[in-house]
Amino acid sequence: METDIDEYLKSDAALNQTESAQGRLLHPGEAFGGFRVVAFLGRGATSEVWRVHDESLNADFAMKIFAPRETSTEKEADRLRRRFIAEARCLAQFTHPGIVRVHVLQDVGEHPFYTMDLLHPIVRPLAKHKARKIIGDVLTALDALHAKGIVHRDIKPANVLVDDNGNALLTDFGIIQINDAETAAKVAPAGGETTSAGDIRIAGTPDFSAPEQFIGADATPASDLHAVGRLALWLFDGKPPLSWRWFIMRATNSSPALRYKSARAMQCAMHVVQLLGTLPIAIVCFGAAVILSLCAIHFKTPEPLDLFEDADIAYTNILCRYNYLDDEYREQKLTGTRITLENGQTYETEVLRGRLTMAITGHSEKFRAKTVRQVREPIIIQGRGTLRANTIAYAEVHLMPGVELITSGEYHDFYETIPIGNYRNRRNRYEQYAVRPSQSASTTNYHDMVYASYIVEPGAKLVFTDNPHYPESLIERKNHGESRPFQPIPRL
Repeated sequence: METDIDEYLKSDAALNQTESAQGRLLHPGEAFGGFRVVAFLGRGATSEVWRVHDESLNADFAMKIFAPRETSTEKEADRLRRRFIAEARCLAQFTHPGIVRVHVLQDVGEHPFYTMDLLHPIVRPLAKHKARKIIGDVLTALDALHAKGIVHRDIKPANVLVDDNGNALLTDFGIIQINDAETAAKVAPAGGETTSAGDIRIAGTPDFSAPEQFIGADATPASDLHAVGRLALWLFDGKPPLSWRWFIMRATNSSPALRYKSARAMQCAMHVVQLLGTLPIAIVCFGAAVILSLCAIHFKTPEPLDLFEDADIAYTNILCRYNYLDDEYREQKLTGTRITLENGQTYETEVLRGRLTMAITGHSEKFRAKTVRQVREPIIIQGRGTLRANTIAYAEVHLMPGVELITSGEYHDFYETIPIGNYRNRRNRYEQYAVRPSQSASTTNYHDMVYASYIVEPGAKLVFTDNPHYPESLIERKNHGESRPFQPIPRL
């Protein structure tokens, strides 16, 4: 499944965002520093960030390469180069889960670089619990930084990235301020200075920086906490819950002395805010429970379960039962998925995705060889329960008795590559599919194979919430002992 950053890189927005949306040092596909360059991710004031692939590890990383502006003087470029190396060394001092990891640093040549974990940008809108987690992760990382005498000075959404598990990590230590001599000595490049108090007086992003950063005063840990308050306001899209407003107001106070004393103190205050936010809900729920118990009304509405966490899912060889296969090949096995629902519970998933695979359909007398066809991957849903799947694609879904499947039956902005074997049905890789399948859609139409086909056994139920006119040619209902087969595929 594509990540948010992959989807963004394919869009025109990635190129039109700024005038510097094109990298000038590297090119996709070339080899550099032992890595293969994949794609340009963005640039800052003194560097470019590229996605690269390590062939030996078979893994992708983010490479940050020194690239000052062409207008920079030689003296200024030398100072920025030392700062760039100091940033990598500073990141290397930490193995904290909230700070991005540095893997390789090469400071030889005109363009030094270092590689980091490949992370994803924050994408709004966010659920409230995800926004709270990001704020908590940032405060935990800042607590570790401040303990080492480091002030980040540039906390903003672009410098807070998330990993595949939703954990937030701090990055971009290009304008840090180091107030601890021991830490500064570890970070400083050989024969050069490092970022220290007074090195850059006005630094940061205006929308997130504290007032003292723009009046010539040194930044302090309270400056970072001010930025976290602004970050929280951004995460809530400018409309924080009522219980969070006083928390943000104190964090963004214009006087550093009136803000939180430390990142740990701010984190404790955040936990209090969460508790206050749940108190009204808890009181209402308690009152409702008392009233229901007095009325002797007992019912329970369980929360839907995550299909891929709670259901019993097995990947196995399942018999391919397409009716257009010759008797000799009718019972060939294809790799498919068997999903078992339990205890009548409701399961949910955003995407239930199969794949197109090949099946032997017969024997060609003309070419004296076996003929093959693309077929949908078989997925058997069995047991007892309800599955809500927003999108189903490339699958032959077999519903066993006791199963109810609820799906939208349509695909919004669904993009995918179809490995079409017939040259007469070529498709542009990023061509958008129709929102609804045509009434004539069937397994004879390669362009409609993205749509799932269904076999509904007696005692099973198939419901389309948004598309009640799903093509009957893709549905086989076995009610009352009657079975209407799929329309066969004519051979080439």
